[in-house]
Amino acid sequence: MKVRVVIAYDIVSDRRRNKVFKILKNFGFNVQLSVFVAEVSPRTLKKLEREVVKHLNLEEDCVHFYFLCRECAAKTVRLGVEKVRRDEVMVL
Repeated sequence: MKVRVVIAYDIVSDRRRNKVFKILKNFGFNVQLSVFVAEVSPRTLKKLEREVVKHLNLEEDCVHFYFLCRECAAKTVRLGVEKVRRDEVMVL
């Protein structure tokens, strides 16, 4: 069973932020510059967490994983246009 997770991050270093961006891009798609949505198995989610934490300074950086149940995901509302396309690469 897959879970839908919204991943938001605030990473101080450009270098660390770019590494995390590249990791997240392999698991989901970005909907904002520092927000991704992924639909993954629990096992894959643990792998994703392990990969991300390797590149964080836990005293400066923060990554949030917000889980959406199917009912909640279906109620998601987006206002306006999508600013970041799924195939776009972040450049800093």
